[in-house]
Amino acid sequence: MRRIVKAAAPAGFNAWRASHPGACYEDLADEGKDSAQAALCADQGHLCAYCQSRIEPTGDRMRVEHWVAQTDDASRDLEWKNLLGVCPGKTPLPPDAPQPVGRKRRQADEHCDRRRGHRTLNLHPAADPDVAQRFHYHADGRIEGTDEAASKDIEVLNLKHPRLMRNRSAVFERLRQKLGPHGPWSAVELRRQLEQWRTPREGRLPEFTGVAEYHLERWLRKAGGR
Repeated sequence: MRRIVKAAAPAGFNAWRASHPGACYEDLADEGKDSAQAALCADQGHLCAYCQSRIEPTGDRMRVEHWVAQTDDASRDLEWKNLLGVCPGKTPLPPDAPQPVGRKRRQADEHCDRRRGHRTLNLHPAADPDVAQRFHYHADGRIEGTDEAASKDIEVLNLKHPRLMRNRSAVFERLRQKLGPHGPWSAVELRRQLEQWRTPREGRLPEFTGVAEYHLERWLRKAGGR
């Protein structure tokens, strides 16, 4: 996860919510859902709020997640800060991964909100300003929490899914190729890379930006750059 700074809700979304007291997200007209999805993507640089995979407000390329589950507090169903954009959350396991069967196989394929279901989460990427500091990323793509809360969320969201691990590892290798195979690297070049990863192009951040930030900031500290 990385921190999300949410802009104001779309005007049409707010107007519809105000004129429909007691309504839920499923009641929202299609144009309202479309505007909500587009705004969530804009807030998040078109990255899943949990795993940082690419999301788009079209077709089945994203889902709208309620951080406080709808079954836990229906009054927050249309609360803008409670809504997050997440990926579809289902990726078949690679052939070389252990292959569970039945329900366990379905769960192993799933990640993010699809895997979460209605279980409670601890960290809210749009409410916890230090959320990015609660996770460690390894060169091989493994992810670890720095505390119990983060570790539990990793398990609930299945952020150890093999595809996510491969993609995080690929980000590490991409950084090494750009910077050269051997460190330490100059603080100037590390800052330049950080700026590139944090700068959206046509509103889109690179996938797994938070992973790149983690490694670049770690190397920058070693270089005495911050």
